[in-house]
Amino acid sequence: MNNTKRSLIFGLSLIFTTLMFTLLLTTLPRVSTKTIFYISLYIIMPLIFFLTRKIYIDRNFNKGQIFFSLLGKTNNVNIRIILYSILLFTEYKLYNSFSNINMYLTILLFLIITEFYIFVSNRSTKVYFLNQSIIVYGLDFRIDIPLNDGIKNTSGIYAYTDFDEYSIKKNIFTLHLDSKRGTISMILPEDKVPHIVAFIQSKNIKHID
Repeated sequence: MNNTKRSLIFGLSLIFTTLMFTLLLTTLPRVSTKTIFYISLYIIMPLIFFLTRKIYIDRNFNKGQIFFSLLGKTNNVNIRIILYSILLFTEYKLYNSFSNINMYLTILLFLIITEFYIFVSNRSTKVYFLNQSIIVYGLDFRIDIPLNDGIKNTSGIYAYTDFDEYSIKKNIFTLHLDSKRGTISMILPEDKVPHIVAFIQSKNIKHID
């Protein structure tokens, strides 16, 4: 999964979200622009990201070739900061105050929706090890903004040659992408350590402390 594919998925998702935003503005004239913006960003956009990635991955995912899978270990700090900052800034600009109860209710509602999406994504996204590739896949509603090479368990398809190192700290198994492009982290059960280490080393990926 390189930045070109990430950018393509982001671009397509953004275009479809914009189209949905425009459609809702037209069909729901009595609903405020702010509400439709929130619905588009916090509800529709995660769904479109999920569907776009699913279409891309399903075309190349032969489930008959799976050797094993591990539950992903994902850090969602960056996307939380972005989405919550937009929400707080927009609400404060609208009310110009932090004392309006409607503002807090709106913030709470969309925080709950965002956390629900993140919870489902974290619980369902797995890392699948196939013969020629590694696939990160699941009900992944995370919004991936490809502003840099910082891949953090980004759903997609990766060749084993994309990775040059792996590390194990406690029960977290991490594959490091070459050229420091990011990492894929997983929860590793203790009883599976020897089997998985042997498999990864057979793919010429070396261990680091």
